[in-house]
Amino acid sequence: MPLPVLADAARAAREHGLLLHLHVAETATEGEELLAAHGLSVPALLASYDVLGGRVLAAHCVHMDDADQELWQEYDVAVAHCPASNAKLASGVAPLRPMLDRGIRVGLGTDGPASNDSLDLFADLRLAAGMARLRERSATALTAAEAFWLATGGAADAVGRPDLGQLEAGRRADLVHVDTRDLAFEPVGDPGDVLAHLVWSGAGRHVRDVWVGGRAVVRDGASTRVDVDALRTEVAVRSARLAAG
Repeated sequence: MPLPVLADAARAAREHGLLLHLHVAETATEGEELLAAHGLSVPALLASYDVLGGRVLAAHCVHMDDADQELWQEYDVAVAHCPASNAKLASGVAPLRPMLDRGIRVGLGTDGPASNDSLDLFADLRLAAGMARLRERSATALTAAEAFWLATGGAADAVGRPDLGQLEAGRRADLVHVDTRDLAFEPVGDPGDVLAHLVWSGAGRHVRDVWVGGRAVVRDGASTRVDVDALRTEVAVRSARLAAG
């Protein structure tokens, strides 16, 4: 998108209190032409064009130096951290621990099915913790509790939704029932073990029921909103058409 058009979109978003979502610094080379033309990194260029300052959610943010992170901190830009997508595309490892230490709002994301086939948020939980530990070379760089927060309260904070992300009075009844009878959740010596199992052993297959705003959207492992057989047929037809050119 041309920068002036992006600036207009940001201005309109601010005027209407809308969330502006961008992909920023995903690959090492995406900003090379802009850097050569303007002498600025992508985050600095966005700031210079008055794109920042409203409700901004930036996906990926893999290649961010200290100055870029300081801009995110200054403008309160939130980050959608997508470790599975970044790993599949070999984009790199985002500086998650440094961003969190700066107080930057970070939520966990999956990106789309083209770069994250299963869209399993539990897999991203594990990768977020594992990749942060690898990057910092520390087994305590991101705890299980912090990883879980990224997918719940952290994600709600990142999109500016104080009605989501935690189970308490006044928030929406968004609930997930996980079947902890699976052997992946054994043993449990104290309550903290359940959280550790969720992060290190949990998977989408363990989800039995989901409620969004109090309404059941998954019941006993099956969607209440999608005809799976019809969808499977439609996908097969479309994929065959695409394969045929």
